[in-house]
Amino acid sequence: MRERRRLLLAALAAIVLADPALPAAAETIPLLVTVSQFEFSPGGPSGPPIRLQAGVTYQITFHSTDVEHGVSAIPTLGVAGGTVSPGSDYVVIVTPTAAQVGRYNFACTHVCGVGHGGMHGAIEVEAGTADPTVLTLGAGRFEVRVAWSSSSLGTTGEGQAISLTADTGAFWFFQPTNVELVVKILDGRGINGHFWIFYGALSNVEYTITVTDTVTGAVREYHNPEGNLASGADTTAF
Repeated sequence: MRERRRLLLAALAAIVLADPALPAAAETIPLLVTVSQFEFSPGGPSGPPIRLQAGVTYQITFHSTDVEHGVSAIPTLGVAGGTVSPGSDYVVIVTPTAAQVGRYNFACTHVCGVGHGGMHGAIEVEAGTADPTVLTLGAGRFEVRVAWSSSSLGTTGEGQAISLTADTGAFWFFQPTNVELVVKILDGRGINGHFWIFYGALSNVEYTITVTDTVTGAVREYHNPEGNLASGADTTAF
């Protein structure tokens, strides 16, 4: 009897796990904030703020590269505040809502040197894009669009975005079940000082990839002629 019950429970669990109608667990996007005298990166004061999108869950890790620092509380976002020192990171999980769109300032709470008084940063919560043709990568920093055309079919259009991970996404052109293009943006600044862009084609139609850095306003375009089936990489993109 016990064995029958165990097998029945196992079968029910398998059905639940395999049911495609059930919602998938929300992805948690990791975000590293490097803390040093007298800077949060990203965060400020001299660099861009920490950019978050409403409705997305982030695991923010504050990591010190030199001495002990502190992160002040941001109660509205559920950030309690904490201490970060070499070998001891401060980690917080944040899921901002649409009602929390705005800018939130924070500061270092531990005296860490002569420049401590000017060591502050900011988190900017942005509304999630409602445009299905825009793929947002790099924790909201980069916006990717694709325009395509096919002379043999006599049609043109805009790629429809599919978010896969924090760094990678895809586009479909003709139907949602048929992915045509995959795009990835990596932060390679620790290696050569640039963000890297990679793309892989699953289609030989003509298309142009447009990538916009929302922090600097810089734009890069990558064109594929019709009949060409190729992938590309740009390791000095931004």
